[in-house]
Amino acid sequence: MKLFVFACPSLQLYLEKLLPNCPHDVDVFWLPEQSRADVGLIVREQLAQADGYDAVILADGGCLLPEDGLSSNGIPLVIPRVHNTVSLLLGGTDPYRRLFLRFGGGLAWYLPNSGKELLDCPRAECACLCYLADTQLLLPDDSLTARALAYRNSWDFFTAETDYSLLTALLNGNWEDPRIAVVTEGETVKPSYNQAIIE
Repeated sequence: MKLFVFACPSLQLYLEKLLPNCPHDVDVFWLPEQSRADVGLIVREQLAQADGYDAVILADGGCLLPEDGLSSNGIPLVIPRVHNTVSLLLGGTDPYRRLFLRFGGGLAWYLPNSGKELLDCPRAECACLCYLADTQLLLPDDSLTARALAYRNSWDFFTAETDYSLLTALLNGNWEDPRIAVVTEGETVKPSYNQAIIE
């Protein structure tokens, strides 16, 4: 298959490691770091030009969907049922939700080689920083940098292991996975604020 993938820059290191083993021909469009409304507009514009592909993947999940929805214009849209990059890298919404609830939502996240934290809430409400530790792709270990960042912000620090099963399923075409939604021609998908993530 020939796949077109939309991804935020925070996934670049992971995709660089995983794509050489992908059985499909994959082109990646790196989305700029902008507001959700801007990203949704960019996805819509680029999707209109994505000819000749068997499917389009919105790797970061619901955060890439415009509020008014996105339609499949003849090419299936493949979307993981996750909120964002962190949820994808934890393997789905369940581990993400467990950590979110455990720490009352005041979480910041740190990915290897990212150089900055990803916030789930306003900075003033953050209470802890979670470092997403890699044990499979031989990514650089930035845990000391992440720990120092937590210390400077007076945040608690903990680590969670990255789970690449959902990202791998997306890239390999294993879309029967219940953590993945496939939107076919004529259907429209919108972000949802319940456990389904998208509707």
